[in-house]
Amino acid sequence: MDALRRIRRVWLGSIFILAVLPAAAGPVDSTDIFVSGEGGWHTYRIPSLILTPKGALLAFCEGRKTSHRDSGDIDLLMRRSDDGGATWGPVRVLWDDAANTCGNPCPVVDRETGAVWLFLTHNPGDASDADLHAVLGKKTRTVWVTRSDDDGVSWLPPREITAEVKRPGGAWFATGPGGCSGRITACA
Repeated sequence: MDALRRIRRVWLGSIFILAVLPAAAGPVDSTDIFVSGEGGWHTYRIPSLILTPKGALLAFCEGRKTSHRDSGDIDLLMRRSDDGGATWGPVRVLWDDAANTCGNPCPVVDRETGAVWLFLTHNPGDASDADLHAVLGKKTRTVWVTRSDDDGVSWLPPREITAEVKRPGGAWFATGPGGCSGRITACA
């Protein structure tokens, strides 16, 4: 099995992710996917990369509009590659909620159905660290999920699942970064 796989470095700005890809994907090299200061975002953070069952690479991250801070106007972004990371499609905004924070991407592939699940968090952009760590309140962080059934080409609108996954009385919560595969049996 090792002869059929290789490691590919994928650079996300100043951060790189190692991905296991089929050996036929070509030579190992590095590719800039998100570069801070380009594309209308000040900083790219919380990167995540996943390989779909059909061989598409999906790269996710937060696009922080005006600063590197953890709160504020933060969009959830994605880029897609169909050739093992040699080339990448344009940056796509998967979730932009005005001046609020949409982030912490954590993709999971259900290898049985091929669905790509993307777990996310959301909070008001003006939330302080104390707000985010509060158990209750209008400015606490919430948990969301979206899904693609076509290898990341299209996505369902995000839906909130906080009550299903966050313990009662739980405080701060983050879903990502991450990337894994397997059979999804529950959102927990």
